[in-house]
Amino acid sequence: MRDKIIDLLKNNPYDVSDIAKYLKIRSGYDFTELNKTVNEMLEEGICFEDEGKIHLAKMYLKGTVHYKNGYAFVDNMEIANDTGYGLLDGDEIYYRLFKRSAECVHVLSRKTTYVYGTMIFRQGCLYFFSDEKVFSSYNVVNLNEYRHSLKENYRVRTYISDYRFKELKIDKVLGPGNNEETLIESILLKNSVITSFPKAVLKEIEKIDDTVELGDRKDLRDLPIITIDGDDAKDFDDAICVIRKEDGYELYVSIADVSHYVKEDTELDKSAYLRGTSIYYPGHVIPMLPDILCNNLCSLKEKVDRYTITCRMHIDYEGTVLDYDIYPSLINSKHRMTYKSVNKIINHDAEECDKYSDITSMIYTAYELSRIINKKRREKGGIEFDSNEPVIVEEDGKVVDIRQRIQDKAEILIEDFMIIANETVATHMFYLDLPLIYRNHDYPKSERIEKFVEMMENLNYTFKGNIYEMRSTQLQKCLEEFEGKPEFSVVSETMLRTMSKAVYSSTSDIHYGLGLEHYCHFTSPIRRYPDLIVHRMLHKYVFSSDNYNDIETDNVRNGYMSEKCNENEKKAVQVERDILDLKKAEYMLDKKGMSFIGVISSTVPFGFFVRLENTVEGLVHKTSLSEGFYLDNNDVFTDGNSEFHIGDKVKVKLNEVDLIRRNIDFVLVKKLNRDD
Repeated sequence: MRDKIIDLLKNNPYDVSDIAKYLKIRSGYDFTELNKTVNEMLEEGICFEDEGKIHLAKMYLKGTVHYKNGYAFVDNMEIANDTGYGLLDGDEIYYRLFKRSAECVHVLSRKTTYVYGTMIFRQGCLYFFSDEKVFSSYNVVNLNEYRHSLKENYRVRTYISDYRFKELKIDKVLGPGNNEETLIESILLKNSVITSFPKAVLKEIEKIDDTVELGDRKDLRDLPIITIDGDDAKDFDDAICVIRKEDGYELYVSIADVSHYVKEDTELDKSAYLRGTSIYYPGHVIPMLPDILCNNLCSLKEKVDRYTITCRMHIDYEGTVLDYDIYPSLINSKHRMTYKSVNKIINHDAEECDKYSDITSMIYTAYELSRIINKKRREKGGIEFDSNEPVIVEEDGKVVDIRQRIQDKAEILIEDFMIIANETVATHMFYLDLPLIYRNHDYPKSERIEKFVEMMENLNYTFKGNIYEMRSTQLQKCLEEFEGKPEFSVVSETMLRTMSKAVYSSTSDIHYGLGLEHYCHFTSPIRRYPDLIVHRMLHKYVFSSDNYNDIETDNVRNGYMSEKCNENEKKAVQVERDILDLKKAEYMLDKKGMSFIGVISSTVPFGFFVRLENTVEGLVHKTSLSEGFYLDNNDVFTDGNSEFHIGDKVKVKLNEVDLIRRNIDFVLVKKLNRDD
């Protein structure tokens, strides 16, 4: 029957009754079988239904809608009937060629479901104003249902109830638009962030056995193992210990064995997979795992036995790993150390050294090794990007200060140890040809390198040789040239934007930014799902030898899980960035009219962005300048006489702050010399 339906639909789409007629189906049983077959074909994507008619999918082209200058396109062809379907940017459609354009025949999926906005009074009536201009012509049709709960400036979520007729319906009142909690909730909802755990997960974790026994694990409880984290950290998933040897050092990196508790295909595992990562923003975390795991059983707390996976590396004085072991272990952290405290010890603070006299010597040894590893990685091409992460200081829920986070010796030490452990695990699995999720970072795209080189020439820095074969060592040398200069943070950030995006994959490729051949994420399984999979693969194939029949299956599974992890990481980064931008906008609210010194961080066709020393960034729009300014081919904003380059130092005045859109607008006071 299936083949007959396909042959029929090759000519024209038909409704089910017409299909039955052409196939001469008369009995009730045959008609039921027809409906069953058609439904199966719809589910499998062989067919699709539009306005009651069944279409054969392979008779059409599939593409994604994008808008340009108000017109809808698919595969670079204008869509002739976009208004008939209410198409929006990102919608996936089936279409057919129609003269020199495309004709939509079916919307396969909608990218936009919800529209967010603010209620505003106009002429005594409440009106919905959407956050995005594209929805300004859409009409809310159920205002009366919510009239008693709506007030001026209240934020609401609506869903598109009719795409063709541009109708919206309110489904959630979020609260006052000037309230930070309301705005953060909007950001979380827009990005479909899961903020609570299903009942099935909560039921499952009640049955977790919290007994900790040595079993067949290696006992490392006598080693002077410590954790080193930020002051406000609650989950401790990595611990270190360094022992000096005659020919170098022995480095132990022990990571919380989350895979012991989160078993494959359990409700807990499915929940972690859907989240993919924990999301962090000032004062809050939306965890990947329930509290009992991330802040208790899987957290390497001080003076408590904990299950871990340890990567022990024997490293010589040149930073080369001579030999290593990877094994399940049991540790007992001697101290919960902070970066601040370890930095004091490294700098020989007498009080701190006395307080932690039992591990002071070990910390000095660890710092020695860190410097050796760091030097080796730089020589191999590792790029030391500036940390542009801001520190948000709040009092009573209000942002009172923003400053740039400083990466000191202890922070770099932990980063060095985590990177070499990640590299060692990835290299081990690669050469054994075992399933894994790797972390790859491709070469920068040539057009981005071109623009970066042009920017550096404007800052009087010249790259030698073929820029299209740019080695990461050359970029690291460029960064070192600007260390200590006002332009350093902008150079570092622009270089970072020049890079390709690091991604998860089931196959190993280079990690350009670190200068490594093989790399994975092994060190943060409490907060990243790929790390949990790495642990699971180690248990399955390295610590056991009974599962080799699953290699092909796991390679396929790791492939599609990598894609999902990439999506979740992208979402988490966007959420964290949006909330940080909101905090920055909130901080600048009461500073209207004040002047600031900053550096031009990027240029765009409508102006240029200025970055202040505290990481706050705002736009100088071209409408605030004299007429005639435009962006030339070298990313220079100019009117033919005056020029504004990335890296230029300027004085600006705060003009406007928009909390809802998280926008900060500056006006130019004057361009400064770099020495001013």
